[in-house]
Amino acid sequence: RYGRADYHFGTAPNAWLARHAHVWAPGQRVLCVADGEGRNGVWLAQRGLRVAAFDVAEAGLAKARRLAADRGVSIDLVQADVDAYAWPAAPTAGAEDRRFDGVAAIFVQFAHPALRARMFERIVRALRPGGRLVLQGYTPKQLEYRTGGPPQVEHLYTGPMLRAAFAALDIEVLEDYEAEIAEGAGHRGRSALIGLVGRKPGARIQCRARRGRRQLLARQTTARQPSRASRRRARCAPWGSRPASSCSGWACPGGWRTRRPRPAYPRKGASRLARCASSPRYAPALRSPGA
Repeated sequence: RYGRADYHFGTAPNAWLARHAHVWAPGQRVLCVADGEGRNGVWLAQRGLRVAAFDVAEAGLAKARRLAADRGVSIDLVQADVDAYAWPAAPTAGAEDRRFDGVAAIFVQFAHPALRARMFERIVRALRPGGRLVLQGYTPKQLEYRTGGPPQVEHLYTGPMLRAAFAALDIEVLEDYEAEIAEGAGHRGRSALIGLVGRKPGARIQCRARRGRRQLLARQTTARQPSRASRRRARCAPWGSRPASSCSGWACPGGWRTRRPRPAYPRKGASRLARCASSPRYAPALRSPGA
């Protein structure tokens, strides 16, 4: 199918991939699985991504190289099948991490169930923490439309099957839908589709506002300002330790507004009696009969 001069699936990117390619930032590394004639890999390279791709068909890779040259980009192309490709894994101590920030798997439904299980497991392993997978395929209802895809029902995808296969990922989007597609002569017409976007857990995601609040709290924790009461206690002696003459009213010589030290009155009843006994008005009534 790749032997003709034209591109069997066209040169425009897959619509599902174009809709969700924003999950990758320019400069990140993305792997395109079984990329065929390179339409998706070349488009991602035009967005500033560093793209690696593999396919088993040399004729498809030759057309991918030609398309990349026409678009002025470069991608790393390897001829290999799913089992022969050198999938990266978690690095050992001190080794370079060769895993990818993203994987694009668009209509890779050539694989029978056993090969598909190995491919999906290697896709998850090839993602670094925080990396994302963008995948699209046909559902069993596509056998009614016959507008593309394999004729074997066991090669098609369902929602529960994808959730089980990518249980190690955080599924961000899983959509089962129908749409009219036009991707060259290979995919054209009404189609029953399913798309998935999954993220490998591990890397921490923080929005800018939350990150700013965390940094502010960290600064406040490491260099916390003393409270107003603490500053007052530091600059003024404890209440009652200064003589009354040292604080005139509410004006504290330390510069803080504080209370005047409370005089050491006797207990309430005794102080009232002492005041009344000294008053000429109540003095006769409080005196003893023999006085």
